[in-house]
Amino acid sequence: MSAYTSGPSLGPDGFYHLAWLWRDTPHCETNHDPSYTRSNDLISWETIDGEKLNLPIAPKSSQFIVDPVPQGGGVINGAYRLFFDEDNRTLLVYMKYDKKGSNQLFVAKAVNGKWKIEQVSDWNYRWEFKSPGSITFEIRIKNAQIKDNKIII
Repeated sequence: MSAYTSGPSLGPDGFYHLAWLWRDTPHCETNHDPSYTRSNDLISWETIDGEKLNLPIAPKSSQFIVDPVPQGGGVINGAYRLFFDEDNRTLLVYMKYDKKGSNQLFVAKAVNGKWKIEQVSDWNYRWEFKSPGSITFEIRIKNAQIKDNKIII
């Protein structure tokens, strides 16, 4: 079991933000559950709504999960990023399969202490990754930002 992390990164709100995906085996298709926590001191951690969390962080700690994407659901460690909008709200952009099985980008936005998840792409394509170790990425998110009220990847 591994956690593929993004951060911790100091955000504009003064918190350190940490996002990650879990991977159950060396095979990339076993990635699942985009997750998140934040801290003001890198010692104590909390959920997006400020609930204090007990350590250690473990795969079954559901209070960390942003979107309960199962293994084989299309999340991959090279296609997710934590960033902030112009109002300094925390956002997490990530890829997963939609109901039709195509890859799509989704954004989870922190709104009033809850995650609001929205699909932001409409692709008719499926990159079905399967393999242990390193893979060649067909879709990768290197950076994410908001510009003119649009997400720029």
